[in-house]
Amino acid sequence: MLKKHNHFFIIFVYCLLAITACLPKVKPNYSIEPPADNNNYWFGTGEGYRMEEACGRALKRIASKISVVVSSKLKIGTRCMNDNCQQQFEENIMQSINDTYFPGYDVIKIDHLGNTTYVLIKVDKKKFLSFYQNKFLMKDKSILNMYNQLIDLHVLRILKRKQEWFSLLEEAKTMSLILSTFNVLEPYNIVINKHMQYKDKIDRKLNSATFFIQYNSYSRYVAEYMKELLTENNIQIVHSKTNNPFLSVMEIEGHVKQEKIEDEFLVRLSLDIQLKTKENVSIIQKNFQIPGVSLLGFDSALENASKLFYENVKTTGISDIFGF
Repeated sequence: MLKKHNHFFIIFVYCLLAITACLPKVKPNYSIEPPADNNNYWFGTGEGYRMEEACGRALKRIASKISVVVSSKLKIGTRCMNDNCQQQFEENIMQSINDTYFPGYDVIKIDHLGNTTYVLIKVDKKKFLSFYQNKFLMKDKSILNMYNQLIDLHVLRILKRKQEWFSLLEEAKTMSLILSTFNVLEPYNIVINKHMQYKDKIDRKLNSATFFIQYNSYSRYVAEYMKELLTENNIQIVHSKTNNPFLSVMEIEGHVKQEKIEDEFLVRLSLDIQLKTKENVSIIQKNFQIPGVSLLGFDSALENASKLFYENVKTTGISDIFGF
């Protein structure tokens, strides 16, 4: 009789466990209604298979909230004149915050439901903004260092690093907007104005850059292609030397070896290219050997060799082809 009762008891327990397993798992209240942020902390919730994943999602949600606050200020400001600018700024803000390590966050609550971990975390506003402010100051130092490097470089070297330079300035602008939103950046607006002065000086040097190109009959096609490439980079081409302090002289000397094999005209174009200052001080000297072939004649083969050189420069980059 006792064994029979035990048997029924075991069946009852299994049934109870099965029913319990089938019941819907209720999320913690804080996951449904997180605490409101206050003057000292941002709160965020997250879930994941592991603790690290849950905390990561919670931090991203806090980052999103910060981004919304900053973007709201941006909309009522005068920084953007159109929707594309607004969207770009918002994307930059979100990226900048997501790329920032969050110091001073605490996990307040943890719950494990099945395979899912739920967390509630809080981020100390003062610690985060202090850390972010130091990060901004490091960015400011990087901008100053890069400016000091660029301002004395040849324009082709500046072109090679232009995107890196613009990215640094854009990152600093985004960071300044975030910090000023939380009233941390009042004195550092001066720093941003200084960044714009750096940018103006580099832009002035780029916009004032001019090239005078000398060539012979064998390098005439190459000269035309070089003019096209330089013009694409907003560099002016002049027909005589000027007093412009940003003038560069490009000497393109061409030599050709040619032969005819059956119906084909073959040339080997040898280019000696020198880059000089307007005072004829050599900056760099390079030699290129380019083959050309055509069925129409030696001049056509020369033009094909010149076009091959142009395509190589266009693909590799005008700065890289000269070894800058």
